[in-house]
Amino acid sequence: MGHLEQVKIKIHNDPVLQLELKEEMFRLITYIEKNPKIKYFPLTKIKSITKSNNAQCMNIAIYFCGETLKIFEPRYSYILEDNQEVELTKSEFKYYLYHRHECLSKDGFVICPVLKERLFFYFTTSLSSYSDDEDWEID
Repeated sequence: MGHLEQVKIKIHNDPVLQLELKEEMFRLITYIEKNPKIKYFPLTKIKSITKSNNAQCMNIAIYFCGETLKIFEPRYSYILEDNQEVELTKSEFKYYLYHRHECLSKDGFVICPVLKERLFFYFTTSLSSYSDDEDWEID
């Protein structure tokens, strides 16, 4: 039995989850099963796939980042003007959300001021059944 099948069973048997949330989670799992090469999932994509509101979308994403039902891995970054991405840790991301007056110095880049609009986070699939040697598809 694959990881996604195990996740479906755990969601189905979880008495705490609301029925609507289960349906939205199943939509996301089905999408991932049908599109295994797609690994890039910003919140807008998760929201569209699950047909959920903002709060539900975030709860679904966080739920699937947990150790038990890990499907997603959160990624944090700063997007430079030339669209180059500078990876950040979660703590760096949170820090610069509130301390934008301080310069961000990472990977040879010095960014002053830090623009909140260029701080970005998204999710990637963390399932080991997908190989990382293939290019990501962005749908």
